[in-house]
Amino acid sequence: MFQNCSVLGSSKIQSSLQVEWLESFSLFEEFASNKGFYFNHGYLNALVEGSGERGRFLYPSIVKDENIIAAGCFQELVLYREELDNLGRLFSSDSKLTLAIESILKSLVQLGRERKGIRILIAGNCQVTGPYGVCFSSNISEQEKAQCWAAILKEAETQFGPYSIILVKDFTLGDQVIIDNLLNEGFRKIPTLPVMCFNLHSSWNNFDDYTAALASKYRIRTKAARKKFSLINTELWNADQIQEHAHEINTLYQHVFSKARFRLYRINTDYFVKLKVELGDNFQFKVYLHQDKMIGFTTFFIGENQSDAHLIGIDYSANKQFSLYQNMLYDYIEEGIKAHTKSIDFGRTAMEIKSTIGAVPVESQVLVKMRNPLLNGLVCLLMDSSSPAPWIQRHPFRED
Repeated sequence: MFQNCSVLGSSKIQSSLQVEWLESFSLFEEFASNKGFYFNHGYLNALVEGSGERGRFLYPSIVKDENIIAAGCFQELVLYREELDNLGRLFSSDSKLTLAIESILKSLVQLGRERKGIRILIAGNCQVTGPYGVCFSSNISEQEKAQCWAAILKEAETQFGPYSIILVKDFTLGDQVIIDNLLNEGFRKIPTLPVMCFNLHSSWNNFDDYTAALASKYRIRTKAARKKFSLINTELWNADQIQEHAHEINTLYQHVFSKARFRLYRINTDYFVKLKVELGDNFQFKVYLHQDKMIGFTTFFIGENQSDAHLIGIDYSANKQFSLYQNMLYDYIEEGIKAHTKSIDFGRTAMEIKSTIGAVPVESQVLVKMRNPLLNGLVCLLMDSSSPAPWIQRHPFRED
């Protein structure tokens, strides 16, 4: 069954299940075609190309009775000592204990020869939030999913060698069986901020309908932000336009990337170009122009049930003058209404301002395992004594 794709290795995990590692995701295209954007062959091609050979991608599958029942996409990175400080903050808490343990972790991780790299396995997609590490057949039980996850992670080290850090993301509350099973395997929960999700009302036909649903204070705030925005022009760009303005796009993206708390690696403009080529109208690249100068851009995955606000770029010197970021959020809502999508995933950042436009927090769990027992113990201590920084949840809609 693998005649069109080279198998890197395989291992049986029980009498009827087998882990297989392939050189590309192409074999899974038919299996994963209805599993969403992030298992789409076109998206994965864009992710690989946009990563600029930063690490390598691994493609696990679980085969049962000669049929694929699970398939995934992981990324392996090697970080060297001089790169550790560029990661930013490892955890979302700002407590003194968290800061102290982070410092110890970084110091211990740096032990070894000057050019000895730290091998990291990311079981999931580090560019987006959501359960996009492994997708499953529709008829597989939660217990079988848990067995598949544990087997894949174990076989990854058997096939490719031990990892200093294994990061598994993201799980929802419905994945508790998987989470509990991995906790029994020595993984630890990382205190993470929630994912901000926005539900669109089926009765909204345009942005005015959304505005009318807001309480008076937030409706006034929205109109004031839109008034500031009147001097800004927006355009939807195709792949050629994205490529032509690669330098400006990289600069604006770097502004946002450098402010992120945790920065594992940055993508390049080829990622956006490839996404537009592969996904067409399902991927939107919108630019913001003031007097013909680009001051920002947004990217948007548009789906029937869920659309995802993706990577952005901002000239922060123009942000306050035009309420640029806030208006970007409004534009996502307006585009979502036009597309008749049911919800928008706004990711983990800027929770409070996203709540002012109507997004609500949804818990999403990340797990980690350190190969060094001392490091894993420190992580356990950190998990038990810290939590994300507090923020205020706003409720902008009027109560009918």
